[in-house]
Amino acid sequence: MRKLNFILFVIIGLSSFAQMEMPAFFQTGVQDVSENYGGKAELKRIIDYHMQYPENALKNKKEGNVDIKYVCSDKGLIVSYSIISSSDKELETEAIRLFKLLLFKPAVKEDQPVAYEHYITIPFSISKYKKALKRRDKTSANSAKLVEDTSFVIHERADKQPNFIYGTDSLLQYISSELEYPQEAKVKSIEGVVVLSFVVEPNGFISNLNVEKSVGGGCQEEAIRVIGQTKWNPAQKDKKLIRCRMTYSVVFKLNDGFKDNSQGTQRIGGY
Repeated sequence: MRKLNFILFVIIGLSSFAQMEMPAFFQTGVQDVSENYGGKAELKRIIDYHMQYPENALKNKKEGNVDIKYVCSDKGLIVSYSIISSSDKELETEAIRLFKLLLFKPAVKEDQPVAYEHYITIPFSISKYKKALKRRDKTSANSAKLVEDTSFVIHERADKQPNFIYGTDSLLQYISSELEYPQEAKVKSIEGVVVLSFVVEPNGFISNLNVEKSVGGGCQEEAIRVIGQTKWNPAQKDKKLIRCRMTYSVVFKLNDGFKDNSQGTQRIGGY
């Protein structure tokens, strides 16, 4: 009888364990799957500005996709990850480095965040990589030869905060000259503030652009387009270049009969 009770206890225990563990890896009927901030568009931008194509892979013309399976918790944290498909070992290493730069949103089920298993594809194309290199602004105002922090930790504060490479006033001028008032927002008389958060990486380019507040009408897409092209002097802490989170606001204001930005009707603000 005791032996039977023990067996039943083990079976019940294993069943409870399975019920407890499975939701961390398998969720069905979710409203939204887990994905990186900004989805595919932001992933492409990060690849364009942050990929470091392995030298040997370039020389030997190695290309292809690296597929990474991951488990994202209900807090948006990556619990585990593994390579499920790859064409080259060196490409795997770079794909994992890029993957670790990403921030993720959890899946949503019944309006609640849940843990979820999903996958992401990092594509490697030599022609696209070389084309992207031409778009990277090599200019940097940092004269100090500082070592980059490779821990992937994102800091909120630093000994020296990030700043736009040509200065704060120049950032406002740059945005004013580049940003175009979306046609839909003009037609619908949409005004307001788009608040973006992002990470300034040690190389001065930004990653993980995320919309914290939007007003619709295409305004958030335009704000992302313009801010996504900026380059910064990276943050410094303990004499190292670090990853640092920032928030920036873009104010859309219509004046004088819906004139476009070329007529100076755009008011931009940042903090």
